[in-house]
Amino acid sequence: MRITQKEIAAELGVSISLVSRVLSGTAETIGVPQETIDLVQSTARKMGYVPNLAARALKGKSPKTIGVVVYDFNDPFFCDFVGHLQNSLHSEGYSTILVGFSNREISERDLSSLQQHVLDAIIVLGSDTQQGVFDAFEDVPVFRIGHGHKEETTIGFYPNEEDAFQQLADLLKTLNCQRVDYVRAGLSVSSIRADVAQSVFQGEGFDFKLIGFDSMDTFSVGLDYISSIDLKNTPDAVVCGNDQIALGVIKGALTEGLRVPEDIRVTGFDNIGFAKQYSPSLTTFSQPMDVIIERILYRVQSQDFQDGLESFDCPLIRRESC
Repeated sequence: MRITQKEIAAELGVSISLVSRVLSGTAETIGVPQETIDLVQSTARKMGYVPNLAARALKGKSPKTIGVVVYDFNDPFFCDFVGHLQNSLHSEGYSTILVGFSNREISERDLSSLQQHVLDAIIVLGSDTQQGVFDAFEDVPVFRIGHGHKEETTIGFYPNEEDAFQQLADLLKTLNCQRVDYVRAGLSVSSIRADVAQSVFQGEGFDFKLIGFDSMDTFSVGLDYISSIDLKNTPDAVVCGNDQIALGVIKGALTEGLRVPEDIRVTGFDNIGFAKQYSPSLTTFSQPMDVIIERILYRVQSQDFQDGLESFDCPLIRRESC
């Protein structure tokens, strides 16, 4: 992780404001001794500190630039979201600096490139339970769309999975489903979502089975699930952690001669573009992109950067797979 002014202050046993004054070049104006300035500067160099240019922005003059961090460019949901986000930001006069990771592996090199720009805010697309990923951006408000570490200081917007799975449980009851398998991949959000689903479905009296795979290749996880089960004793419904897993389940089921939804019902999460186009089309939950983006823009423009979490409802979209 990148070195912050807070860490430099802790190393020297001085205040963060003193370190900030020195590194911004204003320490002399308040009478800080030269030897103290030299000590802070040399310590910052030794610790590998990279200055955040956002801290040097002129007060009251917005650069109208927002950094966007995408956890996985191969994820179709993120691709859809980036398109909506880009259009909305441009319509409000913002330019964007876009960075992303490969296979959701955090790249400090990509993150450090954001610090070379003056930013109004950073918007992160994706869940991650690691702590301190964005601590280096102490001068820039960071918004995360997805789940973060419980002690993360970003401003989080996440789907209300409890409400979503309650909608699905109610639907499956009307379809006389009793046995439900939940399939998750090796992603941070999959575990979080699986825990919520388990709580809801077991609470509603379903025979619930959680089946997890370590792979992050979500479509393959769906295929692997079908290969792992007894095709003569399938569950009534397969609930998947995201749409890609669900599409893999459908593909695998049809290849093995199972009918969807007659023999097995399948549901996903995210409502990616392929969900409607697939055959059979996928029952899934829609994340309200425009609502989320509008809320973030409001907070950026009103300078409302109080830390906290906001959940949003995800309506269930019933299609042919269920």
